[in-house]
Amino acid sequence: ILMLQELLENKNIKYMFTHVNEHVINGLIGPSNTYINSLRSFIKFGEWYNFPGHEETTGFDQWAKWNKYEYATSHPLEKAHEDAAELLYEKVKTITQN
Repeated sequence: ILMLQELLENKNIKYMFTHVNEHVINGLIGPSNTYINSLRSFIKFGEWYNFPGHEETTGFDQWAKWNKYEYATSHPLEKAHEDAAELLYEKVKTITQN
C-alpha cells in the first residue's frame, strides 16, 4: 500500500484505494506492534473508499450482503459488481474533477 501510494503521489496521479471486507481495513487500523504502528502512520486513509453501510469500514462484500445481492457460494454475482462499479465511478469522478 505504501509503495503504491508513494509512487502515485510522486507521479502526481490521483488515486483511491478500496477493500473487499472489514478484515482488510481493520488489519490496517487495529492494534499491532510498534513497527506496524509506525508504518500505519504513513497510510493516507482519507484516500480510501468505504462502501455505504452500517460501519465506517464497510467493504464491498459487507455492502453486497447488507443489500441482499445474490451470491455464488461465497462471492457476489454480476449485479453487485455492476452497482458497485456505479458507486466507484461516482467517487472517481469527484476525485478526477478536483
